[in-house]
Parts: sequence; structure tokens; C-alpha cells
Amino acid sequence: MEAMVIRTSEPPAEDTTLGDIEQALTRLFRRGNQPRVHEQLIARAGVPLDRAAYAVVSRLGDCGPVRLSELAWRMGVDVSTACRQVQALEQDGLVTRTVDPGDRRATLLRLSEEGGRVLGRVREVRRAQLARALGGWTAEDRRQFADLLNRMLNDFDTLMESGA
Repeated sequence: MEAMVIRTSEPPAEDTTLGDIEQALTRLFRRGNQPRVHEQLIARAGVPLDRAAYAVVSRLGDCGPVRLSELAWRMGVDVSTACRQVQALEQDGLVTRTVDPGDRRATLLRLSEEGGRVLGRVREVRRAQLARALGGWTAEDRRQFADLLNRMLNDFDTLMESGA
């Protein structure tokens, strides 16, 4: 006698889990993009950076000296947009230009000493907020979360590079 398969309207457990992950990531991205969250962070850090300026300073801090075109690509904006943002940061003394040793016709953008100090201060405040938020987590929970989050981001990078 054959076993009868009963189909339900419930999605498979994996689909529910993916939905939970998607909703959690949406909440995280929304929270991170809220102007008041940025304003609180900057106020605690005591530095004068709007969200656009922070994006530039952060990217330069992560990738080191780069050409304007590469910075724009990394930020996902037009070169003209990145140029305006960089010019304002240059005037504020947070970004400097140097000659590209590989192509003396080109320039590289980098954080100035002050830009590095400002970025360091903002990151210090962010880490303190993370420490408070994850204060009830064990060291193993934090390590596992960091590993899994980096794994997910690496997998997304691989998907983007493959054009999938």
C-alpha cells in the first residue's frame, strides 16, 4: 500500500527561515539609514559629518588611497556626485589628494590625518553601541555571529561578481 502525501499551505521551514532573515536584514538596513540614528551617532562622536560625508570617509578608510572613479564605484554613485562630496571634505581638511605613483597624470584620494581621527572616533562610538547592544551575548555567540555575517557578505560579493 502506498503512503499518502498530504500537502499543506505552510511553506517549507527553509522558506520561513529565509523570510525571517530577509525581514531582520530589512530592519537592520532601515535602522542604519534613519537620519536620526546617524545624527545620534555623530552627536555622540562629536564630529561634523553628514551621512554623505561619512560614507566617503568610511570608504576611504576601508580601501585606502584610490582614484575618484574607484571611490564612486565602491559607493555606488556617479563620479560627479563623489567629486562634489570629496571637494567638500577636502575643504574641511578630511581628505587629501596625492599623485598616483603608478600614473603621474592621475591622483589618489586618501584620508588626511584629521580624516582618520574623525573616522576613528565615529567607529569607536559605533563599537561602544554594539558592545551595549550585544552585552548579554556570550563571546562564542558574538564570534559565531561575526563569522556567519562575514560568510553571508562574502557569498553576496561572489553573487555580485558572477552577475547572478
